[in-house]
Amino acid sequence: MFSPEERSRLREQIVAAARADQRITGAAMTGSSALGNQDAWSDIDLFFGVRDAEELAGAKYGMTELM
Repeated sequence: MFSPEERSRLREQIVAAARADQRITGAAMTGSSALGNQDAWSDIDLFFGVRDAEELAGAKYGMTELM
């Protein structure tokens, strides 16, 4: 489990990596963070769009490597 500060820092790192990845065309926060209702048990919910379906597997792998 992450502290709120650690969770925020990790989310910022993931979004920065997505911005640097040319395969990713968009990102959105979903879940409790999108509503401003995070609590100690909240996770990081992000949605990513990719330019081409053929790039999906590589983009997913790149994002999971951050963890």
